[in-house]
Amino acid sequence: MRNRVMNSVVNKYLLHNRSIMFKNDQDVERFFYKREIENRKKHKQPSTLNVKANLEKLSLDDMQVFRFNFRHQIDKKILYIHGGFNALQPSPFHWRLLDKITLSTLYEVVLPIYPKTPEFHID
Repeated sequence: MRNRVMNSVVNKYLLHNRSIMFKNDQDVERFFYKREIENRKKHKQPSTLNVKANLEKLSLDDMQVFRFNFRHQIDKKILYIHGGFNALQPSPFHWRLLDKITLSTLYEVVLPIYPKTPEFHID
């Protein structure tokens, strides 16, 4: 019963929110154009989310880096590379998850806001 409830919640509220389907090439181009504009802006913690961990905002060259910790020993770290099709910024889900990981492990969690497509690519 519990698995069915969790599956229905995940399918209803999480999966479709992070799925991207395009009808044609113009939709793809429009998506990448919007993402290019959005990804040039500095990423911010979601305003509706209250993070319990200490949150440090750093800059490494031109890349933003967020560090979550609880003023404990920070010799152990977790590097968290968020998903997002290499085009989307971290969602509130990622922020909540990192806060919970920090609290449960007492490790420092590092979240780099890495360069995104279409402006940055392998070529």
